[in-house]
Amino acid sequence: MGQGSVLSPGREGQHDERRGAARVDGVRRQAVTTPERDADVIVIGSGIAGLTAGALLAETGRRVLLCEQSQGLGGYAHAFQRGDRGQYTFDPAVHLLADQQLFGGVLEHLGVRDRCTFIPSEHFYRAILPDYEIDLPADRAGFLEAHVQAFPHEADGIRGFWKMCQTVHREAHDMPPALHLRDLDAAVAAAPNLFRYRRATVADVLDEYLDDPRAKSVCAVPWQYLGVPPSQAAFQTFAQLTTVHTDDLFAVEGGVERIIDALADAITSRGGTILTGTLVEGIMVEDGRALGVTLADGQELRADWVLSGADPFQTFERLVPADQVPARYQRKLSRMRVSGSAFLLFAASTLDLSGWDLPHQIFSHASWDHEESYRLTLAGEFGVTWITPTSLLDPSVAPPGEHVVVCKAITPYDVGTPWPEIKDRCTQKLLGEIDAVLPGFSDELTFVESATPLTVERFSLNRRGAIHSWEQTPAHTESKRPTPQTPVDNLLLCNQWTSIGGSFLRSFFAGIMTAQIVLDRSGAPDQLPDFRAVPQA
Repeated sequence: MGQGSVLSPGREGQHDERRGAARVDGVRRQAVTTPERDADVIVIGSGIAGLTAGALLAETGRRVLLCEQSQGLGGYAHAFQRGDRGQYTFDPAVHLLADQQLFGGVLEHLGVRDRCTFIPSEHFYRAILPDYEIDLPADRAGFLEAHVQAFPHEADGIRGFWKMCQTVHREAHDMPPALHLRDLDAAVAAAPNLFRYRRATVADVLDEYLDDPRAKSVCAVPWQYLGVPPSQAAFQTFAQLTTVHTDDLFAVEGGVERIIDALADAITSRGGTILTGTLVEGIMVEDGRALGVTLADGQELRADWVLSGADPFQTFERLVPADQVPARYQRKLSRMRVSGSAFLLFAASTLDLSGWDLPHQIFSHASWDHEESYRLTLAGEFGVTWITPTSLLDPSVAPPGEHVVVCKAITPYDVGTPWPEIKDRCTQKLLGEIDAVLPGFSDELTFVESATPLTVERFSLNRRGAIHSWEQTPAHTESKRPTPQTPVDNLLLCNQWTSIGGSFLRSFFAGIMTAQIVLDRSGAPDQLPDFRAVPQA
């Protein structure tokens, strides 16, 4: 089997401090010259979904060509190095993963499992509310009992609430990826709670089980995973996310981009080609069928299949010719709302954190009232912050004697003032949030850098720098989102914007499912095993 390559135009012989560009092999991009078509599958974007689909299809013998507009691979999972010697590694978005069985199974299938070392995490998160802290372990029984011990007078309601979360997760997991209308009655009978709560918010279900406002507030703390407060957050999504994250949490030594590296190698070792620094300018469509892509330099690359990791707006407003997109499909997209964005802080300090017994994730809330915290967030005041002392769980990301911390605050894309004017003030505010949790951190600061939603937008090309794809409300749950199949034949969406759902885990699964769709429609449905992990009862 031939060897492929990672090619990057204009960077011959150079080494970029970002991990993705460090894979550049010193060869300029060259046109692929295979007669008739240039690849079997062209993937637009190197997010986790596109890389996973590309690697799995390459493993089945398909010729894969992946185009990434940035110099580094991974999308939001792209780690980067900073410091005068590149001694600090920062993961901007993904810090803890769930479902080792799924990730490990895919990597094992691709023969690259040994490229990644998983580090188990005993903690899920620490919640900090005014004059109150609680640590939540990453095991289902311990997670439940920690809540019960905090609010013993609400023990029955707490157990009922989290049991319902587990039930909804199990029912959603058992639901087939695609459901025909004729099977709807049987699906409702098999998953009554999933359908019962299809329009419910987290607040709706908490009100059903609990009376104490503080107990409700503590149970709802993970809402920032969804980006909207309990009154808006979809209970279905919340239930699935919290349940899967109370089993088998882990980090990846060296950063989650180790998984990105492994998937990229799985493509190139099977003869595939990855083009970095390569912007796709358009998708060629003829008679309603995708034929390939046009690059920014005018080069045309042809393939049987095109998998778009770009958001639906990039895909259908910029890449696909307007006359090839049905008006009804465009209207559906125009009615949907994208999620908020984030302000990110990356810092390093010589403050010794080794004896602090800190979890990997610390959620700090300005108020017990999550709706008030969200109102502050909408005003650009960072009502909720997410602090991750990465180097405690994975010392490899910082030199001995130093620690790195990533701090994220969800925020709207537009807060009424240009971000360049308030960036320094926001940076100092987040440093203050870190100091409130880790006193003295800023006094021994060795590095600091921040990123606004404009940076997120420029890096990802996602509309308005959205970090959760669509808003994670009942109106935008999985069944309401676009499916991977599109109105254009042989063009599939392959990202977290689809009906498979948002988050790194779901994006990974979206890559598996998209690969399976290609194989199903190519007459080879049995070339992939069933990677889906069975949730514990």
